[in-house]
Amino acid sequence: MRKIKEKRMQSYVLRARKMVQEGKNKEGAEMLSEGLNYYSKNIIKALTPYATADAGIISMVLRNLADGIEKDNPGAKELRMWAENNTTKPELQETIKVKKPNMR
Repeated sequence: MRKIKEKRMQSYVLRARKMVQEGKNKEGAEMLSEGLNYYSKNIIKALTPYATADAGIISMVLRNLADGIEKDNPGAKELRMWAENNTTKPELQETIKVKKPNMR
């Protein structure tokens, strides 16, 4: 019986760091932007569809998760602060569809 390999991606941060060390600052920043796009799309995909009225709750949960991640992972906050100043943030692209709820 063959074992199915788990899909694992290489870290965007480690690839970007390697590029910066090689003097490719622009490419390193682009790699981080690519990572931002990747994770943003996957998080939005996991959250949608959601009730518009719950947007505040979702925002609060995401901020709480971000604070926890920064607290538990040394260097995460510093990387975020650097990335905010040196990369392009992906635009939020949501499609709003009005549907009647079918669950409580």
